[in-house]
Order: sequence, then C-alpha cells, then structure tokens
Amino acid sequence: MLIAIFILKFFSITALVVLVLSGYLGFEPMGMQHALFALPTIFLIYVNDILTIFYFIQTGRGVKDAAEEADLDMPELADIRSNHGKGSKGATINLFLITLAAVFGGTTTFTGWGPQVHGYIALICVALYIKGTFDSFKYLWKNSEYMNAVAEKYWEIMPAESEGSGTESAKK
Repeated sequence: MLIAIFILKFFSITALVVLVLSGYLGFEPMGMQHALFALPTIFLIYVNDILTIFYFIQTGRGVKDAAEEADLDMPELADIRSNHGKGSKGATINLFLITLAAVFGGTTTFTGWGPQVHGYIALICVALYIKGTFDSFKYLWKNSEYMNAVAEKYWEIMPAESEGSGTESAKK
C-alpha cells in the first residue's frame, strides 16, 4: 500500500502541475478543457490523501494492538502516534486546500470575479499542496523507520515468550 501511495502522490503532483500550466498557457491536456481536466485531477488527489490517512490509521492501530497483546511498553509508540497525527493532519489540510482551490475556481469563474482571482487562489493552494505532499513523504518515511524499529523489538520478544517461560528464555 505504501508503494501505491508514493506512486499516486507522484501522479497527483504531475497532474496538478499540468493543470496549472493548462490554466495559464491555455492548452488542453489529453484533449480536455482545463475545467474538465480538473475533475479527474481532484479525484486522484482525494483518493491519494484518503489512502494516506487510512494508511496512518491502520498502521498506528496495528502497532498499538500488537503491543497491547504482547503487553509491551515501547517508547517508540509515542513517536509513532506523534508521526501519525502529523501525517494525517497534513493529508487533511491537503484535502481542504484542493477543495478550496476547486470551489473558488468555480465560484470566481461563474460570478464574474474572473479567472485572475481563480488563478491566484489556485496557484497558492497548489504550492501549499505540493509542500504538504513533500511533508507527507517525510512522515511516511519516518513511519517506515518507526515500524522497522518496533518490528525488531517485537520479534526479539515474541519468540522468547512462545518458548515457554518468557522471562527465563529472555534472560538467556
């Protein structure tokens, strides 16, 4: 799932850059007008960031449940929870930014404010989205490191408990 998220993030940024360029330069990507090309781009971003949020929720819950089952007190759990909070918050902000750009895009175009206002708002939102996506890469990478550290500790303790008396075999 992590590889899929990274690939979707790459496609999302690529689609956003093409979308912004099509708005400013007036070309039609894939034969679609700017507004029509925005719809699948926004859908791709929604799927991507929702997968990111669910990934953090799933991995955090999985580690917490495994630690509780094994009655482990790991300091890494606090790091994982903090990282998951930052990652989920970033993905939620990204969803809000893209929704804001899309809503203001439609509103400014149809109410007569003009494409200039939409262009500025969209450009700001896209820049913040790209920054948030690279922050998300950082959180996903940290999450992988934390999960590896937890897995190393988890697998060192679990075989000792399954051999019989956990405390005696752990001392050996």
